Amino acid sequence: MLIAIVVFVAAVAGVWAGRELFPSPPSPGVELHSLLHDGLELDEAQQTKLQMLESHFTVRRRALELG
Repeated sequence: MLIAIVVFVAAVAGVWAGRELFPSPPSPGVELHSLLHDGLELDEAQQTKLQMLESHFTVRRRALELG
């Protein structure tokens, strides 16, 4: 039983160390979002429309995830 506990603790420590040393790369959606907000020079009307589209998409996405 002691060996099983030691192996379990070592496995958990290995997973934690791996996640700390090698973080996962950002998802492609994050890069696109950053490009749209930071990389493009949008005027005020375009910024407003983009924010409106994003808020509608957020509501729809949550509804799809629940249903």
